[in-house]
Amino acid sequence: MKILKAVGLALAMSCGAFAAHSATWTEDGTCSVTATTPDASDCFGLVSGNIQSQTSNSPRNPAFLWNTDTFVEAGGATYTGLLGYQDWDEIQRDGDFGGGPTGMFDIVANSYESVVVLLKSSREWSAYLFDGGLSDITISYATDNDRGLSNYLVLGRGEMSEVPLPAAGFLLLGGLGALGLMRRRKTA
Repeated sequence: MKILKAVGLALAMSCGAFAAHSATWTEDGTCSVTATTPDASDCFGLVSGNIQSQTSNSPRNPAFLWNTDTFVEAGGATYTGLLGYQDWDEIQRDGDFGGGPTGMFDIVANSYESVVVLLKSSREWSAYLFDGGLSDITISYATDNDRGLSNYLVLGRGEMSEVPLPAAGFLLLGGLGALGLMRRRKTA
């Protein structure tokens, strides 16, 4: 019985400690930390806080924060998970970027269907969603202050399906062959 109580107490303590890590992020609706090129399909921001300290100094998996925390849009809509999605994976980060008010950085090659780039400048950050993926490309940015971009984090979700190019090639060759046979039949 003592062992059962000890296990129950340990489980209750771990659940309580686990729940204490959740956070609520509320945007103000401006997304004005940066302008990005290429253009994003959606954004979440402007939000106070430090995205890097929430992930790199956390004892939990960094992607877990973006999958389980509460995000409240300026209009009042509340979502669990960044931009309402709960299956983000971390692609890359630079916690000490130290870029100026304008600049660029490269997104590594990846095969994600949707990519979010979180950009931090001064004491605020914004998240920019790129539907259709964002891979092996250079991001240009311009901040609204003279402090520049201090760090960034790139998350991805949903694997892109590969385009079956060999099958398309065989179809093209088959079609050209059929046209050739039809032409030959017509001239005979």
